[in-house]
Amino acid sequence: MSRIVDEIFGDVCLDERISDGIFRLGEEAHMNALRDHLIKRGLALEDAITVTNKMLEGKFPERQVYRAEDGILVTFPTPQHKANAMKENPGKYTEKNPIPQAAPKEPAPEPSPPPRLAPSGPAPAQPEPKGIQQGGNLLAIEPPRGPEKPEPPPAPPTPPTTPPNTPERVAAEKAVVKQMINTDDTALTSRYVPPIPESCIKQLAILREHAISRGLKEASDFLSQYVKS
Repeated sequence: MSRIVDEIFGDVCLDERISDGIFRLGEEAHMNALRDHLIKRGLALEDAITVTNKMLEGKFPERQVYRAEDGILVTFPTPQHKANAMKENPGKYTEKNPIPQAAPKEPAPEPSPPPRLAPSGPAPAQPEPKGIQQGGNLLAIEPPRGPEKPEPPPAPPTPPTTPPNTPERVAAEKAVVKQMINTDDTALTSRYVPPIPESCIKQLAILREHAISRGLKEASDFLSQYVKS
């Protein structure tokens, strides 16, 4: 709301009737500029007059009068200026607002809720209590207990399957082992080697067993340092 009021007075102060750009309530030309600006913004003439009159009413009663033709409240510089204007222009000004003011509307009373009617027909059947009355207390009935079924034993772990020893696989394993044996130790230690995952260690163990079964002592000795004993 304050932003809208600032915008209105900011535009009004640019009016040519406000020469210095400072809005003053006591200046008739300033109030006329404000009223015209409110009408330009879509406010009805009667409402614009009511707004500007409310801004001035009671502030300078000794030098204020209403215009008889439209009810606009006019503020003169001094009480003498007011007296002279009323004497020179009889019937143009009046001490009371000539425009009848609408009485404030009273809020309409809230409608009373309609009366509640009793439901027709037989009353709904109440559910029977699930339990046994004993000494004024309702004891719950536990459901019958049958023989409990034993939990099935856990399934045995599935042993890792060893792939078939085909000639191609044996040749590939020998090539890998030979490449690992011929690898330069400095190349292995010159860079960071991350820890070997547990799943890789299991595979290396299987590879070591194959090397032992085929009499590859060097390969089995090399793999022993990666396999847990």
